[in-house]
Amino acid sequence: MAAAGRDAVRAVLGFRAAEKVRGRAEELADTSKLEELVRELSQHGEAVFGRAHPASQALMFSFDMSNGRDASAAAAASVFDPRVAEAKKRASSEQVFFFNYFSHVIALLSEVFVENEKVLSELAISLRALLRVEQCAQRVAQAMWFWHGHLDGEENSTEAAERRTRAKKLAQQARALLDPVHARFAAHGLSSDDVDTLAGVLAVEELGGPRAAWRPGRAEELPYVDLRSFSTQEKVVLKCLVDCDAPFDNSFFVKQVSREQQGMPRERAWIELYASDATRFRQDFAFAFSKLLEYKFKMEPRSLVDPDDDDTAPLKFSLPEELRVFEFSAAKALPSTKAWRRAVLSKKQSVLGMIEKLTRPGGKVDLAVFRDPHPETSSSFTFSLADVCDRDAAIRAESLDKTLTKFKPLLVPKISESTFYYNYFSHLFQLRRSLGEPGKPRTTRVIVGSRNPVKVNAAKAGFLSAFDGLDKRFEFRGIDAPSGVNDQPMGDAETRKGAMNRAEYCRTKNPGAYAVGIEGGLFDDVANGVVECFAWIAIISPSGESNCTRTATFNIPPALASLVRKGIELGRADDIVHGTTNQKQKGGTVGTLTMGQIDRTQYYAHAVILACAPFANPVLHI
Repeated sequence: MAAAGRDAVRAVLGFRAAEKVRGRAEELADTSKLEELVRELSQHGEAVFGRAHPASQALMFSFDMSNGRDASAAAAASVFDPRVAEAKKRASSEQVFFFNYFSHVIALLSEVFVENEKVLSELAISLRALLRVEQCAQRVAQAMWFWHGHLDGEENSTEAAERRTRAKKLAQQARALLDPVHARFAAHGLSSDDVDTLAGVLAVEELGGPRAAWRPGRAEELPYVDLRSFSTQEKVVLKCLVDCDAPFDNSFFVKQVSREQQGMPRERAWIELYASDATRFRQDFAFAFSKLLEYKFKMEPRSLVDPDDDDTAPLKFSLPEELRVFEFSAAKALPSTKAWRRAVLSKKQSVLGMIEKLTRPGGKVDLAVFRDPHPETSSSFTFSLADVCDRDAAIRAESLDKTLTKFKPLLVPKISESTFYYNYFSHLFQLRRSLGEPGKPRTTRVIVGSRNPVKVNAAKAGFLSAFDGLDKRFEFRGIDAPSGVNDQPMGDAETRKGAMNRAEYCRTKNPGAYAVGIEGGLFDDVANGVVECFAWIAIISPSGESNCTRTATFNIPPALASLVRKGIELGRADDIVHGTTNQKQKGGTVGTLTMGQIDRTQYYAHAVILACAPFANPVLHI
């Protein structure tokens, strides 16, 4: 896509409703197909201009021509696509016309992004499998050095020549392994350089190295990177690719320090730093490696994206422009958790408000944030204007909050400029860390239609197992709930009805909670001369959906069968025959018959798990 076409598409995507998918839209703007897809919308005429997209309501779409951003996007669309401008002349209402048109645009973005994300996830899975099966992570990581412009190209020593020869051989081996992956994903618009660079990122991770930022969008077979644009520090830290191995650490620099010749004097300081500070090495390598991979782009630089916590999803997150103030070195070392991504993507305005409150905690300016570091600042926290990331973040902070530019001249004579920014960013660091901590999940109530501890505990065990790992928190309570059937239900229909009656009563009394009904029943199989024992579990979700499951079935002994045929409830019959007391609130009949191998709680719990399945895993039950 030509630069002009890409810029035009981004202007069209500037409307407010696209804010929630801003990172997605920008990612799509790097693909050659997006311009064509947006232009194709207008070919459908009245289907696009005359009515809104059917999914617009579900997408909570809004568009208002009185808003500056929406109006600018509308103007950009008219310039971008002449058919839009022509159709607008015939429209009776400009507001309705563009509402309809942009509802189709945002639906298109959503559809294409989902497919794009799926392809990237599949690519990451394929590459990880290749690295592990072929055990080629070291070869692929070292190939990054060769493919991206010989990092010691200026060095003419025999050792450097040997490294280049070895790297060339490794690169050829890596190429042979990756070519089949290239062929598989070429149809999805991913270039061979996209595949190569993501393989390099994952290879470094497989060796135990740090995660580097990555995004797709590289052109095919771009020339080597011009390393003259890299600083001495960046060239030094990237040299470890020449001799990387598991574990991926600073051992390369430890070896360099032990040698008499450590390179040029300007390199020695960095070599010694990385040899002594493994954490700093990992941090600086991740940044420099990302920069190296970014230079394969023929497009203007923009915010790098971090790999998602999920192994199978290499990219799902791009930091919004307004929040790139968090890209200082200490903050970049913090993990990109789901809580952090959710905060900056869906609660950006709230985060901006929190940044503003650092200097105006009570609505009035408080200079303590510049005079004193945050009380929880540890000795490991660093911020230096000599660091390019920190310096850029300081510039962004001044642009974001004018309090810095207003009061810095008043304070810097009393404290140094370095101290001024160190203190401020120590507070910003604590804010970033708190935003990355997972919040407490909302507690969901589970109401069980019985005060019998066996049934309450069975519901608890079943729910906790069914929702394990889904970040759910439950509160369990039993209440008296009428079954509406006989004390000893006989047959499937009556027993199932009793479970549903209990669940429906719980839901009526406790809306917004999960309602659980558990009813034990019997079936007199006269033909075979046995009485079968079982139970039905009924669960109604907070949204009103219901699901019922049945436990396993077992035959009760003849002595018990004789009593229940006379109308005695099974729990009472169990106490009579086995000389127990209130056995139905303990191990139950099943516990007695299995000598405690399966108690009544366990017996019910498995059926509760099955009844929870559609609510814990709804995607597979559509």
